[in-house]
Amino acid sequence: MDKSPIVDSLRELCTGHMVEIACLINKNGDVEASVGSIEPLQLETFGIMAATIFGAASTANDQLKKNKPNKIIVDSPDGDTVIRGLGKKYLLVVRTKKDKDLDELYQDLNRTAASIMRRLD
Repeated sequence: MDKSPIVDSLRELCTGHMVEIACLINKNGDVEASVGSIEPLQLETFGIMAATIFGAASTANDQLKKNKPNKIIVDSPDGDTVIRGLGKKYLLVVRTKKDKDLDELYQDLNRTAASIMRRLD
């Protein structure tokens, strides 16, 4: 897979937002593409933990006989981590510093997700 268009989409998402890192990971937790960094982040560990969080939420919803989640938001005082599903195989993961306009970030995240999905099909 040519990752350069995906990296370009991730970079575009970072423009205008206080994004520290944006990643495309598969649901096994392997990082397929990323932009940015958080020190002292182990990218491999970050991918595995994001996939685990999304998987746990999906399992919980299955047990409740509810639909799979579209996105998981981990809200913390110094920023947010957003994990968004991309089809059956991938996740889009973004870590932001406190962004004042989360609605705009979510809209841009959805546009980026659609752009990446077109490239993955």
